[in-house]
Amino acid sequence: MHQRQNRPYSGSSSSTEELSLLRAFGHCYEYFIDSFIFSDDVFLRRSLVALLTYLSAHRDGRRAAGGVGVAVVRYCLCHAEDEDDLGVMFEFLRDVELSQPEVANQAVEQCLSAKEEDEKNLLRNIGKVSWKVWL
Repeated sequence: MHQRQNRPYSGSSSSTEELSLLRAFGHCYEYFIDSFIFSDDVFLRRSLVALLTYLSAHRDGRRAAGGVGVAVVRYCLCHAEDEDDLGVMFEFLRDVELSQPEVANQAVEQCLSAKEEDEKNLLRNIGKVSWKVWL
């Protein structure tokens, strides 16, 4: 039986377990976005947003096109059904805007050029978001 050694957390972002977890999550983050980003469970939703923020910073750096950050914003714009759902997007953007200032613009451009399945919902959400930004 393998016994775990009691090691204090070193705070090092280069630990093997942490990088392994990020790599594993990086391969399936779309599933978690699709399944849990609009969860009614506040803890689950905020934990996922925090993990996606961390993954976005780790993988994307300053490049936003096609990254985790764009995927999160794009999903929220295309699938949000109410103000609370859009609030999740704003929570994520608040956390990544300093390191990836173009992430929202990139996501909107990709949504508009990709011919999303529910363009009516997308345009309604873009309208809501632009209204909130101008207030």
